[in-house]
Amino acid sequence: MSDVITGVTGQQYKFIVIDDEQVSQQTVMEEAQSLIYGDRQTQYGDPRDNLNAIAQFWMMYLYHKYKVDIELNGEDVCWMMAQLKMLREFNGSKRDSLVDAIGYIGLIERLRA
Repeated sequence: MSDVITGVTGQQYKFIVIDDEQVSQQTVMEEAQSLIYGDRQTQYGDPRDNLNAIAQFWMMYLYHKYKVDIELNGEDVCWMMAQLKMLREFNGSKRDSLVDAIGYIGLIERLRA
């Protein structure tokens, strides 16, 4: 089931409604896999391009803010995002944090292929 709403600019946004029973039938690993090979790829494009672009932005930020000249790549982004999700989990267990952490680690495998 999906719902479509229209934003103030006229842009339409589609939301997919998943009931709790559907989610509970998948393990967090299965859900992460379905996201990184399905919805997320559709939403954000090729993960290699997207993650490397994030790395470039982070490098620019670190250089301009702290004058730190460091080389980052998409794999670094995955590791740091997985750590962010882990820290969120320490502050309160949420399934989404587990799924996302696993997803970022799963993307590392895709980047190395």
